[in-house]
Amino acid sequence: MSNKIIDKIISDADGEVKKIMTKAEEKSAFIIGEATKKAESEYNIKYKEAEAEAKKAYDKEISGAEMKAKKIILEKKQEEIQKVIAESKEKLLNLSDEEYKNVVINMLKNTKEAQGAEIIFSAKDKEPFKDAVSALGMKVSEETRDINKGFIVKKGEVEYNFSFEDIMNVSREDLEYTAYEILFN
Repeated sequence: MSNKIIDKIISDADGEVKKIMTKAEEKSAFIIGEATKKAESEYNIKYKEAEAEAKKAYDKEISGAEMKAKKIILEKKQEEIQKVIAESKEKLLNLSDEEYKNVVINMLKNTKEAQGAEIIFSAKDKEPFKDAVSALGMKVSEETRDINKGFIVKKGEVEYNFSFEDIMNVSREDLEYTAYEILFN
């Protein structure tokens, strides 16, 4: 009898072990499944976060590169505008004597401030312009000024500077805008 009891105990123990093992395997499979789901969920979240960060970094790099390109283009446009203005200034300052005289006479005719005022020239231009200015009914001043091209209108104590250099300096913004419109539009 004792063998039958021992066999029964062993058989019952084996059955209990199999039940425990089956439950443990089921529980283990459930835990592994839940852990897998959680890991996949966290992976997807982290992947999306990493993807968003990568897109942000990419967009930032692209934006920086576009900004740098725009800056370079703007610098090149500014260089071209400055070159055109310098060339224009050079041409204006190097007009032939006849062209220069025509420009100054036309300026005097169209300058309201010149009516009834004294016109001051450089020492070099004073004599060549005396007759033409007198013919316009204006007076050439005995004074001279150190200007390269152009003239100064003097009305009492007020002076208006129409030297080519001064006109270009005062009109620089307008000249740059005009040059931009011509070159880049």
